[in-house]
Amino acid sequence: MLLQAVLLAANLADASARPAELELRLLRQMLEEILDNQERIARGTAGWMYSRPACCDPDSGYDQGRFQPQIGDVPLLVVLRGTTFKVRHTLKWRQYREDTLAVEIATTSSEVTVPKKLLLEFEKNELEFEYEVRVGAPGDYAIVLTPAVGEVVMVHLSVR
Repeated sequence: MLLQAVLLAANLADASARPAELELRLLRQMLEEILDNQERIARGTAGWMYSRPACCDPDSGYDQGRFQPQIGDVPLLVVLRGTTFKVRHTLKWRQYREDTLAVEIATTSSEVTVPKKLLLEFEKNELEFEYEVRVGAPGDYAIVLTPAVGEVVMVHLSVR
């Protein structure tokens, strides 16, 4: 539509000009219009092709596209000696293909007693899991959870 208006205006304004010059002028105007449109479209779609999807961006906060489960961290635990208590972790299954996850638990000292291994099931431990810890002598200890798949989690424990 716009090109037709340009053609009509050019024909009326330059009726005395030679046909070859008129065609050349119209071609230049059409090319300038095409280039302007391409530039406008390129600016509008600049980030579309090269932006990473949210599932692949570690800073996006979206982590459901990953295939390894994630065990949540626990802040520093301060307890009295000789007590027994439960530690609870959050668990994000994400897109993990299995329905069970084996987690080995180790401590830095024999003064801290924990189960050696946990077998977490999706139906029973959909969002969280817990295990029992018994402490002996005062000191600073660590509990290390090593899942079969995923990142290792360390829980710091201070016994008074």
